[in-house]
Amino acid sequence: MPIRHLSAGWRRLGYVAIACAFIALPLSAAAGAETPQDTAAVHAVTLSTDLLHRMSQAIGEANAAMANSEDSVMVLTDDDGHPRTVAALTAEVDANPATHAALLRHHLDARQFVLTSLALIDGYPAALQLQSHTTVSTGHVPAAHLRFCQQHMAEIAAMYASP
Repeated sequence: MPIRHLSAGWRRLGYVAIACAFIALPLSAAAGAETPQDTAAVHAVTLSTDLLHRMSQAIGEANAAMANSEDSVMVLTDDDGHPRTVAALTAEVDANPATHAALLRHHLDARQFVLTSLALIDGYPAALQLQSHTTVSTGHVPAAHLRFCQQHMAEIAAMYASP
């Protein structure tokens, strides 16, 4: 998911959030299939603009480092299309030297990256569905995650609307 340079920081924040959500929609559709401990850990994440900004920068750096390879930051499903556990995803992220180094430079660890990514993957599609007045069950998305995603989407929309 390449992230390109609105103002570079805000555009990147918007891209990473929305790209994370849509790139991993298969996991979002199966969010209940994780272990109860994984779900609880994802729900415990505190989303913030600072965290989103640091993740955005780390993802951008990791993608740039892997631009000429077939590697990806994280593969969310196994070969049968089932969601992978947080432990498996964390191990995969940690095993990728480019991603590991980029996360460390932005004061993140692999588990925090995975849990935050999964929180965003659940939050943004639910917020988009609510925004489009589609009937949606947001019961699997904590209210704080939904509010953060809605607020962030509103900030992005306001920036694009400003001359």
